[in-house]
Amino acid sequence: MSYCLLALLGCGPQSSNAPLGPTPDRALWIATQNAHYISLNEPTGAWSVGDWQDRKASMDLAFKALNADIIGFQKMESFASDNEGSVNLARDWLLQQNPSYAVGANGDWRSFPSTQPIFYRTDSFTLLAQGWFFFSDTPDIIYSRTFDGSYPAFASTVRLRDSEGKVLNIVNVHFEHKSGSNRLKSSALVAERMAPLIAAGERVILIGDINALRGLKIARILEDVGFDFLPVQ
Repeated sequence: MSYCLLALLGCGPQSSNAPLGPTPDRALWIATQNAHYISLNEPTGAWSVGDWQDRKASMDLAFKALNADIIGFQKMESFASDNEGSVNLARDWLLQQNPSYAVGANGDWRSFPSTQPIFYRTDSFTLLAQGWFFFSDTPDIIYSRTFDGSYPAFASTVRLRDSEGKVLNIVNVHFEHKSGSNRLKSSALVAERMAPLIAAGERVILIGDINALRGLKIARILEDVGFDFLPVQ
């Protein structure tokens, strides 16, 4: 079983604190959200620390309203030129407000890129393994730049075991937004890395932001190795 769940869910300021509404009944609910970075050096303005203070309650409300079993984030980073990677305001805030979740695809920034964490319910899943690979000619070198030399982009992964003992693989991607050739090569790399798992009959879910429309070649490359694109909410 292999599926793609690719969606963008906003987390900007809201005029109301009302919940978004109940999620439909389901066996497993998986979500994805591009959270956008926080600039630690900026006290006010767009994506600043002050802006984060304004929007963090809304982000938590959205997280709770999704009521997901698993949710992967992209661009969840507290950025500063002198930040050694230990500060991640959005990640830590959501964990504090939602103690029934733990986070995978996370670790010391020097050995694990932590800007694409994957949250999961601890009463439903156990983390077996986590990993990453970069969309570059040297995918196993951390923070290596994309195929055409643009800023690093990567896939984060977790391997989870559910309460019935079944294994589930989650792959969380964020393709570079400017270059079509980067996205095509990134899609091909994801397909190459996931094909053996799919061929072995393992459960693989691809989530994230591919910066492309469904039906384009970027998506067809993934479909060719066995991914099915699901409708999203």
